[in-house]
Parts: sequence; C-alpha cells; structure tokens
Amino acid sequence: MTTKFNLKSKIAFSENIVWREVDKEAVILNLYNNKYYTLNKMGTDIWKMFRDQNTVKDILDKIAEEYDVNIDGVAKDVEKIIKELCREELIEIK
Repeated sequence: MTTKFNLKSKIAFSENIVWREVDKEAVILNLYNNKYYTLNKMGTDIWKMFRDQNTVKDILDKIAEEYDVNIDGVAKDVEKIIKELCREELIEIK
C-alpha cells in the first residue's frame, strides 16, 4: 500500500474497517487483523473527513480553520496521521 500523497490526493476508508465515535474519539477495528485503534479528538476530526473522500488540501484547510491555527502548523500532524493510518491499512490514498 502506498503512502505517497500530495495536496490533491483523496483519502478514503479502507474496505476492511468498521468504526464508531465514542466520547468524541474514533474507535476503529481493522477486520483483517482484528486490531483496535483509537484516535484523539483532532485525529477523529481528520478521520471523519476521510469518510467524504476529501483531498489532503481540504482536510488541512478545515482543520486549520476549526482549530484556528496556521496550515503549516497542522500539515505535519495531518501528514503523520495519514502515514500511520495508511501503514495500518485503515485508509487508502486515491
């Protein structure tokens, strides 16, 4: 699975996951390996944007606006979460 992406890349949920939001945190189950994952509030906000297959640029813009921070300030966090979730096969880069 590739982890290469750019601002125009779209991110989507993998087909092998189920998830729920509990107390503002995402709880994700990878059906392939039966591992559970949790995301904090910001991670959950980013995760929910994958549902609509937003571009990376859309995600950066929305998170920067919602948390009232500079895009450069969240870019590394978003990049890190995309790479980690991709490595765990929870998302796909389109």
